[in-house]
Amino acid sequence: MAEPKSLLDRIGDALKSEAEQKKEAVSKAAEVVSAAPAQAQKEVAPSVQVLEAKAVEAQKAAVAATQKLEAQVADLRVKLAEKENAYAQKSGELVAKERAWMTEKRTFVAKEQELTAKVAELEAALKQAQEEGATLREQALAATRSVAAAPAPARAYTVKPGDSLSAIAKSVYGNAARWPEIFEANKDIIKDPKLIRPGQELRIP
Repeated sequence: MAEPKSLLDRIGDALKSEAEQKKEAVSKAAEVVSAAPAQAQKEVAPSVQVLEAKAVEAQKAAVAATQKLEAQVADLRVKLAEKENAYAQKSGELVAKERAWMTEKRTFVAKEQELTAKVAELEAALKQAQEEGATLREQALAATRSVAAAPAPARAYTVKPGDSLSAIAKSVYGNAARWPEIFEANKDIIKDPKLIRPGQELRIP
């Protein structure tokens, strides 16, 4: 199937057809004059000459108009080609921009996924640190309670002449009635709480 002609091609064809029709009309008029009798030819000769002159002028005018239109058609084709080239260039630029945008989008998506993974890692690490911190706090509290509950380390006291357990309790505790505590802590060396000797090393709990 033949490709349909453009508007410019159809205008050019119409102008050429009109010029050919005028040329054909002049040719037929000349044939008619040639076939007429001599007297008739003499009578119509001036009119024929005028007609021929007008036909020639019309043909020249038609040729000039055709040339002018052909020039216009050629100019329009050049402009159309320029428009098509500009459109092709713009289309190529748009395609390039679209490809660049798609590449940038893929890069952004990859970065987003990477950041999401890092955030998840940080959240997991933070949760683990919080759990470890809670465990350490519990251990510290337990150790504090253990230290608080542990008895104070025993102190040493050397018995002096005239000392008694109640006198020593009064000296170290400020309360003489606490002498049984000293006795219980030193049963290995004191057999009778009323009998202590100077120079003995007693543990004061």
